[in-house]
Amino acid sequence: MAERDFLPVMRRIDKFQMGILNRVKEDMDRQTAMKAEGPLSSTDMAPALSPGQSEGITVLTRLNSSFLSSIGSERKGKAKGEHKTMDSTDRIASVSADEYDNTDTGSKSVFGDRSWNCQKLRSRYKISREDLIEAIQVDESAFQEKYFNDFMSVISNDLCRLAINGDSSIAAPSTRLEKLLVRQDGFMKKIIANSTVLSTQYPFGAKLSQDVWDAPVQNLPEYLLNATDGIDWRWFTNPKIQSGWNSFFKGRQTDAGDTALMTAANFAPNGVPIVQVNQMTSIGDGGNAAVAPTEVVDNTSYITFTVGTAAGSLFADAIASDHVQRLVKCTFKATSTSGYGRTYLEGGVLKVNISGQLGQTTVSETEADYKVNFADLTDVLYTPPMNLMHYYFPQDMALTQRYDDDEDAIIVTLYHFNDWFIKDYRLCILQRGVITPFKMLTT
Repeated sequence: MAERDFLPVMRRIDKFQMGILNRVKEDMDRQTAMKAEGPLSSTDMAPALSPGQSEGITVLTRLNSSFLSSIGSERKGKAKGEHKTMDSTDRIASVSADEYDNTDTGSKSVFGDRSWNCQKLRSRYKISREDLIEAIQVDESAFQEKYFNDFMSVISNDLCRLAINGDSSIAAPSTRLEKLLVRQDGFMKKIIANSTVLSTQYPFGAKLSQDVWDAPVQNLPEYLLNATDGIDWRWFTNPKIQSGWNSFFKGRQTDAGDTALMTAANFAPNGVPIVQVNQMTSIGDGGNAAVAPTEVVDNTSYITFTVGTAAGSLFADAIASDHVQRLVKCTFKATSTSGYGRTYLEGGVLKVNISGQLGQTTVSETEADYKVNFADLTDVLYTPPMNLMHYYFPQDMALTQRYDDDEDAIIVTLYHFNDWFIKDYRLCILQRGVITPFKMLTT
């Protein structure tokens, strides 16, 4: 581009940046004036969004996620409070001989309170000068829409991670993800602590079969089935489970098999649709703690770990042939460096080859220096979608923009408030330790 062509672009960028700088200056003047009057609230520190803007951002966040758009959502008028609950699973009607008969009044609904607390989050991204130049040359309005939509998509993904995997008990969070997850407890931690969890019957992981879908339904008490008549239910799980279930039908010599092969149809187990939740990770122990390998061999360019089936190994006393091609995570404890590999059968035991040296200069062959655990297990949650609630507090939602000289970029920051609430823990049946298929694991 010639210099004479570049100057108009620079003027437009400078005007855009100057507008942001003026807005930041106005915000700073406003904050300085308010400091003299007393302590600042969260709305004083950044320009609050209008109710319409706040609702718009929340709607976009939900629309960018199959999980958030499928569960309940409720706007709150304050950041924290008490939620009124009612338990009417028992009967409240009874036989009355006449209008004066009150000898049997029946059971009464039980009312209670449960607290909720929308935690403040900060989401931030930056736009470099180079991106601005390129975008304005093409289409400035399209650029602004693209960056805003991309911003909402990233926020949506972060909220899903927090909603599913949030854990306030994470000790000494160090990574960016851990610092997000430690902010508040998510659905999974709350469900594991308060609901029915099925995992102990599958010490090495549950193969994807009809049993995975039947067990949660069979574990619902009759009184809950009666109380939830007419309510829609859903499976919430990793997309790999949906893919594996579809593969099961592709192998059937039936009309359903033909449909699975020729269409993009997703099959609903027991007629209940699956909500695919990318944030329900397939990396986990599914209730099985990591153990030391039973043998470690340094092969220079890779390390071989024996992981089963001897006593004390990951697949202790398992039928080795049933667990070929399982994904296993191997970690060198001193550096916390991990690698992943698929199991293979050799000499009647399961082994895994990990490329490289796991952060070591001289590879240790001491078994106690390592730990191995499953990396192909996920969870399957069975619950009505409206039983899971996203509470948000839009009143203090705020957005700031500023130009950073050091980074030569515009920094955009959004402050928002969220909490994750479960109406009735008894309606959550969690199937833990389901194997995410790498090949067809159904037998």
